[in-house]
Amino acid sequence: MADLLSEITSAAKAYYAQASKLQLTAQDFYAWLASLSTERRAAVLKRGFNDQRTEPTLLRYCLEARGCSMWRFMREQLSAEAFALWADQL
Repeated sequence: MADLLSEITSAAKAYYAQASKLQLTAQDFYAWLASLSTERRAAVLKRGFNDQRTEPTLLRYCLEARGCSMWRFMREQLSAEAFALWADQL
């Protein structure tokens, strides 16, 4: 099990590392905000755009919006067993 978790962690890190190539904009931020619950949106707004630049849900939102599906990425990177474990946790 530990090997599977390590595999998942490495693949997730690789997925999010792709976001370092993105130029996040205020438009990205506000589009992401619109997708959040009212409570979560209020908490995010208190922190502001600059403090959220490394927020995994924002990074995933931006990657997905640019056509980089986490589901597809993980399916391609993980063994069948690790992917099944990852998918079951969603």
